[in-house]
Amino acid sequence: MYDARLARWITQSIHKHFETATLSCQLILEHQGKDFSKYQAWAEVRMDGPHVRQRGRINYDFVIFVNVLVTDKTTTDLYSIERLTGELSVILGSTIVVRQYGIDSDEGTTIVGCLNREGEVQINNQGTSSAKQSSVETTYVLKYKE
Repeated sequence: MYDARLARWITQSIHKHFETATLSCQLILEHQGKDFSKYQAWAEVRMDGPHVRQRGRINYDFVIFVNVLVTDKTTTDLYSIERLTGELSVILGSTIVVRQYGIDSDEGTTIVGCLNREGEVQINNQGTSSAKQSSVETTYVLKYKE
């Protein structure tokens, strides 16, 4: 059986991946406060999973869908939403190292594995009357062996 802390390590590693990335708008992680009124542009990182697929007696795939909703109220830059989605597609296009985080570990020094992108990074433009909106999303897989 896999380590029960793996879901937490994956989530924390994804959050750290975004926190250390260079982004030209405010980054908000899911479960943080949602007072967006003070920002002109922001990106909200959301995740679905991990979903666990057992590939054998001791082999597992942890599948995580990451979706970033980008909102931009800027009116002076016609292409600001494209700049932001471009920055996010680069961040989502890279491999994410999964480390052990938490009170009961050595706080990020032990590597568990890597989340590798499965498929493409998709950009979906939506837009509203009061703001420009897009989502940038992809799926990651961590191959894990007991």
